[in-house]
Amino acid sequence: MLDIGGNRFTGSLPPFHSTTVPNLSYLDMSSNLLTGEIHSSVFTLPSLANLLLNNNKFSGELQEFSNASSSVLEYLYLNDNQLSGVVPKSIYQLPNLLYLSLASNNFNGSVKIEMLQNLKMLTLLDLSTNSLTVESDDRSFHLPQLQFLYLQKCNLSDFPILLKNQVRQLRGLNLAYNHIRGYIPSWLGNNILEQLDLSGNTIDFLETTSAQGNGLDGLQDLDLSHNKIEGEIPSWIWNSELEYVNISHNLLTALDEFPTNISLFVFSLFLHGNRIKGSIPSTICNMSNLLFFDASDNNLSGLIPECLLKLQSLSVLNFQRNRYHQMPSNFTLARNLATLNINGNRLKGKLPRSLANCKKLEILDLGNNIMSDTFPFWLEKLPSLKVLILRNNMFYGEMEIPRTKFVLPSLSIIDLSSNNFTGKLSTYFLQSLSAMTMGGENKALSSLIGEHDGYYQDSVTVMNKGYEMVLVKILTIFVSLDLSNNKFHGNVSKEIGELKSLVVLNLSRNAFDGQIPISLGDLSQLESLDFSKNKFSGIVPPQLASLTFLEVLNLSYNQLGGHIPLGNQFNTFTNSSYIGNAGLCGTPLSRKCSKDDDVLVAQDESLENEAMIDWRFAVAGCVSGLVVGLTIGFSFLAELIIKWLVKQQKKRRRNQGGLRRRRNQGGFRRN
Repeated sequence: MLDIGGNRFTGSLPPFHSTTVPNLSYLDMSSNLLTGEIHSSVFTLPSLANLLLNNNKFSGELQEFSNASSSVLEYLYLNDNQLSGVVPKSIYQLPNLLYLSLASNNFNGSVKIEMLQNLKMLTLLDLSTNSLTVESDDRSFHLPQLQFLYLQKCNLSDFPILLKNQVRQLRGLNLAYNHIRGYIPSWLGNNILEQLDLSGNTIDFLETTSAQGNGLDGLQDLDLSHNKIEGEIPSWIWNSELEYVNISHNLLTALDEFPTNISLFVFSLFLHGNRIKGSIPSTICNMSNLLFFDASDNNLSGLIPECLLKLQSLSVLNFQRNRYHQMPSNFTLARNLATLNINGNRLKGKLPRSLANCKKLEILDLGNNIMSDTFPFWLEKLPSLKVLILRNNMFYGEMEIPRTKFVLPSLSIIDLSSNNFTGKLSTYFLQSLSAMTMGGENKALSSLIGEHDGYYQDSVTVMNKGYEMVLVKILTIFVSLDLSNNKFHGNVSKEIGELKSLVVLNLSRNAFDGQIPISLGDLSQLESLDFSKNKFSGIVPPQLASLTFLEVLNLSYNQLGGHIPLGNQFNTFTNSSYIGNAGLCGTPLSRKCSKDDDVLVAQDESLENEAMIDWRFAVAGCVSGLVVGLTIGFSFLAELIIKWLVKQQKKRRRNQGGLRRRRNQGGFRRN
């Protein structure tokens, strides 16, 4: 035996020959980085029964090999490589072959089903996801041991007639994403199927003659998504064995009552992307082991069954883009809920405080409703919350943190855009976002948010780089803060530069003023920055030119002036990034910079340092005349002094600039 699988070995496959390794029976080099061709001699080693070369980067064509009939190969795994050409006919002559997997390569040409008839021991065949065309004719033969047949994306136009003869033995069948039309034939029920995947075809449903006693009662996993199934879901689907049911993206319009005998098994139910009207029957709660329920993108209305929230097992509840008006109120028992998505409905009222009981909640998406409430500071009780989307609602009020020791420890995506939040952007709020303060060194630790053992993958819609984007896979390294289109005002504090993981920052369409913080230059991971339609003044900080990942910049419609920085990404931005700032000059704008613009840049760059020096002297003079007991108001007084000094500095510089202009224009005479 030789097993070096699951490493990072590179190089090519050694030239194994019968004279050098006559006793080699097990060879596993899977899941490495091996390249080059696979020499045909390896298939006829005299003792080799197990050959696992899958999940590498092998390429080239497989050559025909002699003595195939004398080979002892039983397990042949070549899947997930880059092999090309036609599949050698020699492979179909291996008499002892039990498992054959050639999936996810670049094989082409045609494979006729009858070529398999010599593989009497074959238990599993996987030809999925190549450029193959599998052809089936009327020739009838039987593969007595075949249990698993996977022909996904094999250009099939009909069910292989071979399946009609596999009576009571086929357990797994995958014919997904072919060109199969019409009904599922009744004879498919002659088998003891446990897994059936017919997704991505144009199937209507079962033959009408097979609606009763269809022989599919033993199914555990059923995937009929992306077909043309219409009307109601027939009752035969809800048999007592089903665990995974996916009928999404069809033309279904209604739900029957769920039978009581479904309760012991179903853990995944996907109905999204249909046309289902009305309400969810309360009998759905008979599914006491339900983990994932996705009924998004339908026309559901009425009440969301409260009993769903009493299912101890429930992890995902997705009702986005339906017509619900009322938010469920009692989440006290939903302790295992990880995803709650009711985006794009017509929900009214306040956020139920009982959500604080959902300690495992990672994703809370209630955007695009008409909910009205203040900011839910009580969310700090949810230590696992990573995504909070409340965009386009009627949330209101100031986001003033009630105390300094407040933390939202895991939040990496926050979207509060298009609400009615007011007041200043609290420094304490920025400091509470501890998950956003970690820098790019944590990229190597990136993982997916909302990945549930391969059965379900969460997705959210965010604004990124000026576009609405659906994140089908939510990476932990995608960190976003969107507070746009609210009524925030005042300065943006320098603490925003501590959110070093930020990839997207959007504060547009508010009433922020003052200068753009130079600390933004510390956001080394930033890809999109939008400060448009505010009242920012001063210069564009040259520190922003150090943001080498910055792809989108929008500073339009503010009150900025002076030189536009150059270098790195700033050389790629167009006029649209700066439009609506009459004082800006330089590339890419047509307005050239003058000496006065140079003065403005020099003023703003030195303003902070000068203010600090003046502040020290001013405070020293004030302190000598103050009682020590007034130190409680010291910070407030210092802030007023700084603002006054900055204002005086700007006024003095403007006056000096005006005198220069009059001298240059001949409007000032010396007596």
